[in-house]
Amino acid sequence: KNSVPTAPARPRAIDVGPTHAKLSWMIPYDSGEPITHFWINFAETETDGRPESERHNGEVLVTGRRHHCIVIPLLSEREYVAQIAAENACGIGTYSPWSKPFRIGRAELPLTPSVPTFISSDLHNIVARWNQPEHMGAEILEQIVRVSKTPDFQ
Repeated sequence: KNSVPTAPARPRAIDVGPTHAKLSWMIPYDSGEPITHFWINFAETETDGRPESERHNGEVLVTGRRHHCIVIPLLSEREYVAQIAAENACGIGTYSPWSKPFRIGRAELPLTPSVPTFISSDLHNIVARWNQPEHMGAEILEQIVRVSKTPDFQ
């Protein structure tokens, strides 16, 4: 008789950055029905002394029969654990044991924003648009736009 998948083995963090962790796991036995999804729970540990109500946690749905996933956004310089469960047509199986703790990297300088696109102008205003840069773990406090009559900013 077909049933929910068995619990995966403990996942592990194979890479971390200032806002992410790449998790990897072994695909468990599907119990007779193909695995369609994986559910990842992540939780900040108590190591850094924050009250439970202030700790970052969440859930990520991974579609398909994959054995890795990048969990983003996580908070810089915080310690996390993760667990995973597989799902098939019969339902969600038992969650794995929690991973060993992993620490997210230090915040870095934001990435470069996209090139501004001219929208409109009048005698006193110029309207432009650009995509917000990736924050890389630190709040972006200010963005500065330089305008010049000549392309070389002279």
